[in-house]
Amino acid sequence: MFSFLKKSKLALLGAATILAGTSLVGCNKGPKFIDYAHNGSVVLPVDYRGHDFFQDGIGQVTVKTYIDGDTTHFLQVEGDTSTILKSRYYGIDTPESTGNVQEYGKQASNFTHEKLANAVENGTIVVSSPFSIQGDFRAPEKDSTGERYLSLVWIHETKKNAPFKELILLNLWIVQEGLSWAKGTTEVPEYADTFSNAMNQAEKFKLKLWSGEPDPLFNYGSYETVSLLDIKNETIEFIKDPDHVNKYNGMKVRFTGTVAGYSNHNLYVEEFYPDIDEDTGMELETGQWAGINIFCGMGAIASDYTTIGTYLEVVGLAQDSDTFGFQITDTQGHWPASLKPTEDDCRILLTAEENQGVHSLKTYSYTISEFNAKIKDSPEANLENLFCSTVVFEPLTVSRVYVNKSGDEVTLYFKDCDFSAYVSFTYHGDPTNPGDAWMDKAHFLGKTFNVRGVYGYHYYPDSGTFNYQLIICEDSDLVCLTDRHGTVIADPLTVAEANNTTFVKDVYYFVNGEISAVTSADKTTGKASFTLVDEKDNTKSVKVVDAIVAAAYIDDYIPKVVVGSYVRLFGVPAKSGGVVTFTPAEIIEIKVHGQRAEDPLTLEEANEIASKLDNNQETELLYYFAGVIKEITSPLDDSRRISFVLEDNGYEYLVTDARIKSSEDKFSPEDIIVGATVLINAKLLKTTIDGNVVLTTYRNGCTIYDVLD
Repeated sequence: MFSFLKKSKLALLGAATILAGTSLVGCNKGPKFIDYAHNGSVVLPVDYRGHDFFQDGIGQVTVKTYIDGDTTHFLQVEGDTSTILKSRYYGIDTPESTGNVQEYGKQASNFTHEKLANAVENGTIVVSSPFSIQGDFRAPEKDSTGERYLSLVWIHETKKNAPFKELILLNLWIVQEGLSWAKGTTEVPEYADTFSNAMNQAEKFKLKLWSGEPDPLFNYGSYETVSLLDIKNETIEFIKDPDHVNKYNGMKVRFTGTVAGYSNHNLYVEEFYPDIDEDTGMELETGQWAGINIFCGMGAIASDYTTIGTYLEVVGLAQDSDTFGFQITDTQGHWPASLKPTEDDCRILLTAEENQGVHSLKTYSYTISEFNAKIKDSPEANLENLFCSTVVFEPLTVSRVYVNKSGDEVTLYFKDCDFSAYVSFTYHGDPTNPGDAWMDKAHFLGKTFNVRGVYGYHYYPDSGTFNYQLIICEDSDLVCLTDRHGTVIADPLTVAEANNTTFVKDVYYFVNGEISAVTSADKTTGKASFTLVDEKDNTKSVKVVDAIVAAAYIDDYIPKVVVGSYVRLFGVPAKSGGVVTFTPAEIIEIKVHGQRAEDPLTLEEANEIASKLDNNQETELLYYFAGVIKEITSPLDDSRRISFVLEDNGYEYLVTDARIKSSEDKFSPEDIIVGATVLINAKLLKTTIDGNVVLTTYRNGCTIYDVLD
């Protein structure tokens, strides 16, 4: 019988970690262990500071989600800090520990987690693409899945913002510890020999996967029949106390359940457990349902197993995950395509059509207030429908949206709701139209939906918080009820329209306008109150009370709450005495004079702004401004850049390295001639060149936005 070990999330069991320079065979009696990871064999040759990974292939990060030994999800510290950077460590291949569990896979996962956790708390993490270390700064490449970036992960465990030359290559360290094979280092030939030497040394010293010894964290036993209700009760204890050790953790289990949904390689099943009459021992009609999430691995499985309502027997490894909670994994290879299972395979007991009795799918139903009360109540009430089919039978209005870069992963947050909805596929508003793909915030914000899905949670170990969500499994789980003018970000109301619109009660609308008066703007609270007027008819106005600015934008947005700024607002309007008031509301975009193409600065205004700068200092903001080309100082080159002198009302600017975007269709390069009036978008840079303000390419560049008539 397999002996289960007490859970230690970051403990590395088995052979001890080898210290640099320590002889493993006794003093002067054998070869010494070479610490390739720390002895300078591999050093990051370029500075990470000032770079964005998604643009340059290198950037400083922090951990979003620990996955396994050679995969981690990060968030950048600067630049694009909201997009998840899914990193597949380049040049290594650790044993699996998620969808398919292999010997020493858990130890590799623990080692990577431990080193990253130390760096998150006290040190530095940098992710680079293989080619960025050559100084080739460009957009990084993804692996064969098309979702993960091939990455070199550099860390310093004890120094914040460490100098780049002091960082350690974690990829190499993992190989050196005997927790990974070295593979495919052709993109970093200068590191290839070191990776190979580190692996050969680990084999020579019989470390971890080279030891020939059983892995103490791997279950070599047989499958044991368990109850999902017992597993659910252990999960409840974990919700009560995240330090609770789940007694099923690491057990190879066998259980039954009805398919409630399938999404993002996760299968959700639920099972009914009737109450028992104490006197007769007979099953009663009352009882409890219990559900579980099963990670099926990244390979495809036959749709027969994922059809909602199908009754299954499942075999797998019960495993506690810091991020994904308690789940069943290691089922990859146990979903036979022929539907002729062996004893240790998953199998269909009843098809969805056959499953009409006690095992037929149950769907829990709640109002919004009932669902909120559940989440705020005790864990026992909260989890009655955990991983079970659930529907909210009141319309839900989207108030906030997160969309990943690919547009195929969306989290929806709803007005007055303590739960969200997670969509892990490209959603189609019209399920009958494959071309109706909703891939950005504009499709969802402000719209009202009927929502159903599988009820689950996401645990954040760093903060100790639980977020509860409905997991959307197919298009029909999310039905849009509204598509009115003003309810989508791409189709906002003007202030004039807001004065003449009959609003649907409690629905969020977008409105654009110009600030005509400011009542308050507070950086401490992130709230502002002001009056908006229509850009074309300033007799039409709306009042905005305590509009909220998202925390990430407070420092940028609140100073712009001034008369003359242009605002895009997202809020609930109401009419009283002929006055339209937006509250609650959120400022989702605000621009000062000169930040919009239709409202450019004059050169006089640009000069006034630039004159307040120190020499060689540039503005934080990009501005639009127009003028007539007086003289071309450097003709258009092969990289579509040109320099010229711009003139307007007696003011002159020297514009250097102005860029014509390759996708530009407003004009042709031949239109950039002396006498043409051009609209420029750039930061203002003050220099000492003849007292002129020079616009150059710097980080955001200087762009010719349009040629005006």
